[in-house]
Amino acid sequence: MRSFSSLAALLVVSAFACAASAQNSSPNAFSEAADFVAQKERDSKIGESALAPIRSASDLNAYLSSRKTSPLSALSDRSRKIFVESLVFTEHGLASYRFRELESELTPRQAFELLSLFGVQKTVGYLRFEQASAEEREAVAKLAPIFFEDHKGYRCVPPATCQASMDNICIGANCGMYPP
Repeated sequence: MRSFSSLAALLVVSAFACAASAQNSSPNAFSEAADFVAQKERDSKIGESALAPIRSASDLNAYLSSRKTSPLSALSDRSRKIFVESLVFTEHGLASYRFRELESELTPRQAFELLSLFGVQKTVGYLRFEQASAEEREAVAKLAPIFFEDHKGYRCVPPATCQASMDNICIGANCGMYPP
């Protein structure tokens, strides 16, 4: 499915490049089109994070103290503690999280619901779930990113650095790697 995503990205960028070159015969049309598509994807992530109910550690504490149950309740106590302790927030929202417990204990639907609290639900496309039906695997594959600006196997170390960390995902736009 990753190769399908790469092919789709190439087709999208090629279409933009063809349109751009038809309008202005720029030798950099392909590069300009790729930059345009990448920026649109970044803008989408920033918008999702801006609308998320949890954008900081204090938001998370307030959220957890005001509810008896939440999507986090689907995790075992131990896994919930590991997940919550792994969260890295910046002024842009959630910048990285540990994903192993999500893959092993949750279904894709549960993980999507949990990550939606932070506005990073599309990162579910990076995960490989132990508990997933064929339909759910197909849905997850459709969320695979076109441009890999989030980094599986990395953790955000503010400001603007994704550092190798096997069980984490660094959300590039929220870590500060891509200026607005």
